[in-house]
Amino acid sequence: MLHSFPQARTRLPSIISTISTKSVTTIAVSTTKRNQFNFISNPLNKNIFIQPRYYSTSTEGEKGPEGGEDNNTSAEAKIKELTEKLAEAQKNAAEMKDKYVRTLADIENVRRIAARDVSDAKKFAVGGFAKELLEVADNLYRATESIPKEIIENTQDQHFKGLYEGVTMTATILQGVFSKKEISRYKPATGDKFNPNLHNATFKVPSEKEEEGAIAMCIADGYLIHERVLRPAVVGVYKKPDSE
Repeated sequence: MLHSFPQARTRLPSIISTISTKSVTTIAVSTTKRNQFNFISNPLNKNIFIQPRYYSTSTEGEKGPEGGEDNNTSAEAKIKELTEKLAEAQKNAAEMKDKYVRTLADIENVRRIAARDVSDAKKFAVGGFAKELLEVADNLYRATESIPKEIIENTQDQHFKGLYEGVTMTATILQGVFSKKEISRYKPATGDKFNPNLHNATFKVPSEKEEEGAIAMCIADGYLIHERVLRPAVVGVYKKPDSE
């Protein structure tokens, strides 16, 4: 047949070569031996190299529906654990803050009380000593008040007049010393309302006209030291007469 077609016989080698290079395809070979190569023969008795294609049969890395659920469950458990730890940490922080604020308040109270005690100690340090001098002051005031001013002005006795002036001057000096230490004198008037914080009632005076409980007379002046009662005024108060 080839002898009948000279042109075909001449072109046959090139045709076969074209067929051998274009028509042969790579054959996939499944094998567990990565270094094994297969060869096949083409119609022209030439060996053609076949590149194997390998497929993995391992299931590692495959995630099915169950694996996804396990991962979601694990993530939810981790989130829950972290949330609980955060809540506990916030609770501990709130407790520590409360203790810190309370401690600061206690320290401030102690500081304020200590400052007040120091101030009171300075203010009332002379209170005990001054209280001992109140009777001296009372006697000086009684001496000066017991003599009417008319008698002093009209007297011709210079010794008596000098004695009166000396007693008055002593009482004035003592009152000046009291004033320097913030010690003040007060004397309730007749008819004033009785105040148990400032007055000490030692007797009662019957009266139908006067208000019951009002001050009838003062027999000893009262004294304050820095607006605190050093000694209350000793007074008598009115009361209603007993019915027969």
